[in-house]
Amino acid sequence: MAHSSSSGNTSRPESPQGSGNPVGSGPWAPESLVAFGKALKPRGIRGELKVSLLCEGPDHFCQCLESGEILAWKDLPAGLSAVRRPAAPVPSPDSSKPSAPVTPVAGKVPLRAPEPVRIESVRFHAGYALVFLEGVDSVEAAERYRDCLFGLPVEQLPAGEPDSYYHHQLEGLRVVTVQGALLGVIERIEENPAHEQLVVRPAEPGAPLFRIPMVQAFVRTVDLEAGQILVEIPDGLIESQR
Repeated sequence: MAHSSSSGNTSRPESPQGSGNPVGSGPWAPESLVAFGKALKPRGIRGELKVSLLCEGPDHFCQCLESGEILAWKDLPAGLSAVRRPAAPVPSPDSSKPSAPVTPVAGKVPLRAPEPVRIESVRFHAGYALVFLEGVDSVEAAERYRDCLFGLPVEQLPAGEPDSYYHHQLEGLRVVTVQGALLGVIERIEENPAHEQLVVRPAEPGAPLFRIPMVQAFVRTVDLEAGQILVEIPDGLIESQR
């Protein structure tokens, strides 16, 4: 298993040892993929990659590596698009948590459709993951993965904390008031420094999107089986956003 470390650590940990199921041989439906990191650029001369975290932090990033094998993708077949959603679970109100074109490299086939990769080692520095991929030992080889997403099929994502939810689990849920009125459907989750916000497409045709803070004062319950979120919002919250 990969080991996380605090920001600023420059030691190179042992290689992750996967104990779960590999991602398999594909093909993978793009809508079933969830990214937890994005490769930004090579770092140094040995093929290390700087990766932006699209998850809730180093520990969660390492949990996503426990299967040993993950997917890397950039371009997908024509007419399809990847689900590029952060893998960070969204705390429920009861949670204790606060709320480009591919450039071919000589001798390398450009990465387009998702393909399995293994992360040999990972360390964390200044809020980024610095990773070595298995078989990648030069800047030239690492360039193939510039701007790639690293992720997993949705069914292989690590389980969240109790009463926490991945963004994709909330998207599409109905938003219903405690009085029983349907307000709309969650289109996406937006992050801000204070807390996540539910971006809701109103039930009223043609009405603009509105946002509800994902905090206990407004969100009462999340019921995945029923496909809805129960909310209690103050008068004027929606109208003030029009």
